Amino acid sequence: MVTLQPEQHHLPHPIPHVPTLPSPF
Repeated sequence: MVTLQPEQHHLPHPIPHVPTLPSPF
């Protein structure tokens, strides 16, 4: 998805990055 941030592209999870949730990554 192009909606994902560049830092999320290398992550194995297909879930879009949600700023509302504290991401441990």
